[in-house]
Amino acid sequence: MYTRRNGSRLKLNETSKNFLIKRTCSTNKSSISSLNTSNSSKFFQFEDKTYPEDGKLLDLLSENESQQKSQIYHLQMSFFQIHNEESVQQRYALSDDVNNPQLRRNITYNWHYHNDHQQYLFQDTISFSFSIKKHGIKEMLRAKMVDWMIEVFGNYPTTTTTQTYFRAVGLLDAFLKKTSMYYQDADVHLMGISCIFIATKLEDIYHIPLSDIVIRVGHNKFNSSKVKSMEQTILETLQFNVYFPTPLDYLQNLFYKCFSLNDNYTLQNIYETCVYILKMCMHDLHMLNYTPNLLSAAIVGYAVREYIDTKQENKKADNLKLNKQSQDSIVKIAKVDFNTFNECQKQISELINTFKCKYPDLHNLELFS
Repeated sequence: MYTRRNGSRLKLNETSKNFLIKRTCSTNKSSISSLNTSNSSKFFQFEDKTYPEDGKLLDLLSENESQQKSQIYHLQMSFFQIHNEESVQQRYALSDDVNNPQLRRNITYNWHYHNDHQQYLFQDTISFSFSIKKHGIKEMLRAKMVDWMIEVFGNYPTTTTTQTYFRAVGLLDAFLKKTSMYYQDADVHLMGISCIFIATKLEDIYHIPLSDIVIRVGHNKFNSSKVKSMEQTILETLQFNVYFPTPLDYLQNLFYKCFSLNDNYTLQNIYETCVYILKMCMHDLHMLNYTPNLLSAAIVGYAVREYIDTKQENKKADNLKLNKQSQDSIVKIAKVDFNTFNECQKQISELINTFKCKYPDLHNLELFS
C-alpha cells in the first residue's frame, strides 16, 4: 500500500544534540564550502501479520520514570494510525456490542493497513550498500552530495519534509547500484539535482519547481532539458519503482512499535535524535551495509540508552538494569540478531564520535537539522 506521506520538518533542539556533540572530536569550524563537480561550477549555496503491540518499550520507561513522579505518553506520529482490536474498542467506545458496524470497519481497516505496511517494508526492501563500487565516484564526494541535499531541502522548510530528503538519497544510491552505465565524479551534481527533483514531486504537496531546480539549486549549470533527461534515465533504470521504503520508514515503524502514538516532549526528543543519527549514517556508505531494519533498531537502542544514562537520576546499577531491559525489548520487537545489533550500535557510536574528524567540511547536518 503506497501512500503519500507529509509532515512538518523536524527541528533537532539543543537537548537532542547534546550527547551527540559533546564527545565528537573538536575541529576548527571552517566556512561552508559547496560541493564542486568541476573547477568552474559550485553547488547550491545558501512479515508479521498480527497487530503490533503498541508501546512495548514505553511501559518499561514509564515504570522507571514514575518513580521520579514523571510520566511518558505516546509519540504523536501521524504516519501510523494502527491499533489492535482491544485498543480500538477502548479508544472509540462506539458501542458495547463488538459487532457494531463502525467498530468492525475500523478494526478491519487497521488490520489490512498494518499487514500491507509490513509487507511493503519487508518485501520491497532495497539495499543501498556499495552503491558507488562499480563507478569512478569517491566516497567523500558522495558524502558531500548527501550533505548538500540537507542544505537544499533546508532552504525549503515550509514545503519539503524529512521524508523528501531520505527519498532523494535513496534514489541516488538505488540508481547508482542498478545502472549499467559507468559514472564519474563529474556526473554526481546532475544526478543529485535530478534525484532532488524526483523526490520533491513524490513526497511534497508543493514540490520545488523545475525553474528553481535549474536556477536556484543548479545555478544554471544544467538547463531544464538535461535535468529532465537525467530524470528520465533514473526512472527508467529503476523501472519506475521509486516508492521503495526508505530508512526513515523503518525507523518510524519501529518507533511506533516501541512507543505507539505520543506527543510527549521526552519521546519527541528521542525520536528527533534518532532521525538526526539516521541522517548522519546516510553520509557513510559503510553504515548502509546494514539492513535498514537493523540500522533503525540500533539507532533507537542507542538513543534510548543515551537518554537513560544522561537523563535518569537512578543509581548506576538501576540504569544498567533498565538499559539491558530496553535493549532486549528493542531486539525482540525489531526481530534482529542481538550480536549484530550490538555490532551496529558500536559502529554508530564510532561514527558519532568521529563524524567531525571524518567529514570536517560538512556542516549542513548540524546547521539545518
